[in-house]
Amino acid sequence: QLATNRLDVYTFHELSLRMAREAGVLPPEPQVKDQTWWDRTLPRALDDAAQTIGGRYHAIIVDEGQDFEKAWLETLPFLLVEPWEDVFYVFHDPSQALYRPDVTDTLQLQSSFIPDNCRNPGSVHDLANRFYTGPETITARRVPGRQPQLIPAEDERATIEAVRTSLHRLVHEERVRPDQIAVLTAGSLSNSAVWRQRVYGNEVLWNGSYDETGRTLGLAPELQPEQPPDVVLFDSIRRFKGLEREVVILVELDPDDPRLGPFLYVGMTRALHHLVVIAPAAVLERIRGA
Repeated sequence: QLATNRLDVYTFHELSLRMAREAGVLPPEPQVKDQTWWDRTLPRALDDAAQTIGGRYHAIIVDEGQDFEKAWLETLPFLLVEPWEDVFYVFHDPSQALYRPDVTDTLQLQSSFIPDNCRNPGSVHDLANRFYTGPETITARRVPGRQPQLIPAEDERATIEAVRTSLHRLVHEERVRPDQIAVLTAGSLSNSAVWRQRVYGNEVLWNGSYDETGRTLGLAPELQPEQPPDVVLFDSIRRFKGLEREVVILVELDPDDPRLGPFLYVGMTRALHHLVVIAPAAVLERIRGA
């Protein structure tokens, strides 16, 4: 039985905030926190806190390690009681490095590879695997399942109509619950025509961390509201990385974006059962021919 009272689960920034407060080294918090707060201020505060508090854990496990700055990863072992003897694991996937280059391999940690894909059905795995950049072979452990649906849409108007018809089919014909669907954009919410539309017949897109214009509300993870069951989550591929939904719809993919491959790999691998890609023909051709 898991001794949950001896287990702490945080995002990196939650950990930084808690430790900095405990050590009394947290700078004044702005009401609206910009990217500098998350990328520089909080990590520096954790570094200062580690020097004050010292080690308190016998094991630290990092997930999505490819998203971490090298300095962040180098600070975490100093929260261990025995920094060079206790457990320090970093799980990472270089093919999902959307924010910054993956520096995990530069830490001189012992490396192991996990070859099994247990999340995606075989059909989604086969499509996403075309954009995997690692040298290893990944094997799908689930049955093939339903074939992903590729829908051409050359402009905003066609994309919005394709989203409307897809949501109608999924919810009203196939009886998928709205909260089992995620619509993910390769861009930002502030520049998304799909987000501006918001209402698609009886279905409404929702994101509790952004306002109607796509501007972030600056909420800490623990303050973000829970999704109501009668709405469809809309988010960026970047923010949804590491998460999953029964059905995923990818939209607003730019054929000229140099990050198209990583966006497709990350976005596709969020789907537990079914994948829909709504994109210009040039993107669909790359998917088919990759």
